[in-house]
Amino acid sequence: MADHLDRAGRPAAGRAHGPPRGLRTHSRDGVLSTGFAGRWGADAGWWKLDAARAVADAEPGRRIVWIDDDLAHQAADTGEWLAANGHVLVVAPDYLAGLTHAELDRVEAWLDEPS
Repeated sequence: MADHLDRAGRPAAGRAHGPPRGLRTHSRDGVLSTGFAGRWGADAGWWKLDAARAVADAEPGRRIVWIDDDLAHQAADTGEWLAANGHVLVVAPDYLAGLTHAELDRVEAWLDEPS
């Protein structure tokens, strides 16, 4: 057995062995350039907004906290929907700094408010 393979013949941990399993990097019709080919892939607009809409539609009135470092870059796609859905709190942490204690405090305070 080669030293770079485990007993099952898979690349051993810690060795570079290509892209993660399931990542699609080739071009195909209906697949976004990100390679995401799941349920929300290839839809017009931002797939995460489609997912958030689906959750909100499935449970109207449910308070939702959406934390995503991509939100700041997607304001044009999300702004109108978020303005019309006050039961959704969005937090867009800086992608380099990550989620801060202040942002978590904001989420906690919002959840503690009466609906």
